[in-house]
Amino acid sequence: MAAKSPLMEQYKSIKNEHKDAFLFYRLGDFYELFYDDAVTVSHELELTLTGKNAGPEGRVPMCGIPYHAAETYIYRLVQKGYKVAICEQLEDPKKAKGLVKRDVIRIVTPGTILFENSIADKSNNYLAYLYETDNDIDAVLADISTGECWWGIWDKKKEREAFFDMLSVYAPTEAVCSLSDNFYGRLEAYCRARLGCCLLIRRGKDGDDPVPHVAEALGDENIRRVFAWLAAYLKEMMKADAAEFHTVMPIREDDCLLLGEDCLRNLEITRNMRDGGRRGTLLEILDHTHTAMGARLLRRWLERPLTDVNRIIQRQDGIEELTGHTTELSQLEEMLEHVFDFERILTRIEANTTSPKDLLALKASLGMIPEIKKLLSGTVSIVLRKLSDQMDIHSTVYELLDRSMNENGTGNIRDGKYIKEGYSAELDEVRSLSENSRKWIADLEEREKEKTGIKLKIGFNNVFGYYFEITNANKVPIPEYYMRKQTLVNAERYITPELKEFETKALSAKEKTEELELKIYQAVKAAIRPEIAAMQRT
Repeated sequence: MAAKSPLMEQYKSIKNEHKDAFLFYRLGDFYELFYDDAVTVSHELELTLTGKNAGPEGRVPMCGIPYHAAETYIYRLVQKGYKVAICEQLEDPKKAKGLVKRDVIRIVTPGTILFENSIADKSNNYLAYLYETDNDIDAVLADISTGECWWGIWDKKKEREAFFDMLSVYAPTEAVCSLSDNFYGRLEAYCRARLGCCLLIRRGKDGDDPVPHVAEALGDENIRRVFAWLAAYLKEMMKADAAEFHTVMPIREDDCLLLGEDCLRNLEITRNMRDGGRRGTLLEILDHTHTAMGARLLRRWLERPLTDVNRIIQRQDGIEELTGHTTELSQLEEMLEHVFDFERILTRIEANTTSPKDLLALKASLGMIPEIKKLLSGTVSIVLRKLSDQMDIHSTVYELLDRSMNENGTGNIRDGKYIKEGYSAELDEVRSLSENSRKWIADLEEREKEKTGIKLKIGFNNVFGYYFEITNANKVPIPEYYMRKQTLVNAERYITPELKEFETKALSAKEKTEELELKIYQAVKAAIRPEIAAMQRT
């Protein structure tokens, strides 16, 4: 009987803790899936289904995905309403003794996905947490990608239709539910009919969950409890402290009119009557925004128009001032064209799912803020002056990014060179060693020829490393610091302390460069994190 496979035993142990998700199990340069996961995923993603020897079980189904392209495949699965557990190697396979330690570092779901380009720029991606009491339905809706959070309470008997109408407007892609069987059945039927692909997850009621210190705006104790459960769920999915919610707002506000789905569609405000899309709507006509953040805000304004006359007049005054000063308006538009979606970039930094390209985009965005603030400081309308006064320029973060991040790199961790030359002397040294090794070898060879008067050359092979080769015909007294390394038929090979030191550095330079760059990159992000809340407000 075949012996058990330690690798497959490890896989099954981890999979057993994540039965409701596809387990992407890191094995070298691939994420591998086995058993039923492999069969389903190979079908859903049209991958080749192969097999692997699993010991006593014989050959079991397997399919694989290159780790550097995994985001695309994970996104496709999440779009179909699946969950994906990402299982990574927790130690360097070269240094591991025995089986490499592995564990799940993140669970990706429709409501928690943060990959770049995985969410439409001009739309929100809401995760709902729903809780049923004797009389009410309590809901918290959060966009993890932007840090926005909304909450509301609906009377279970009198306002059921209004609750479902709210779900249609916000269109969550995932809902975690603590509901009775009766209400959950109604919700399931509604989601199938009206929300398309919304992943529903049931959770039991647990009254012992701690109530966190959240904004007073969250109102009653039940809502605070739902917020606590949402935070716990996010921590469970993201395997770390989840991104904080910097904006917590009630869905029902006294100075806003909450429009229902039928109204939005019949009046074709944000959805048309033909297919529920954006084409031909008031939103499409008005949306000449230059940032994704502005586009999302405009949509929210149209779906929740103001009813407070004073606020309406203030907004109109601001618009009138801008349209009356076309030169300043054009300058402002030009500045905003250089502002990236740093609302979502900051969330990715907080969740540690960002790329060097994101930090460069954040730097470019922050670089525009002083100019925007200066332009707005000359305005007279209340709303524009208020914007100028509230805006911070975040010079400390900008200067850190300017010193550390390389604008001429690819912005990709795998390609390297994303940390700017001159930021770290240690990195510059190992990077120079890696990039200039050929020149260094040529220079050393010439120096040694002049110093010793011997006709020699420097060579390299994978077995013996670097060496000086001196043919028997060119033998003259060999300096004492030359140590014999290998004897050939027609030549001798030697090593010197200087060449040995170079060899040690050169062979580890590439690996050390990657390690140092990543370490510096993580340190830069850690330095930025305390400033995220302030930048979100800006």
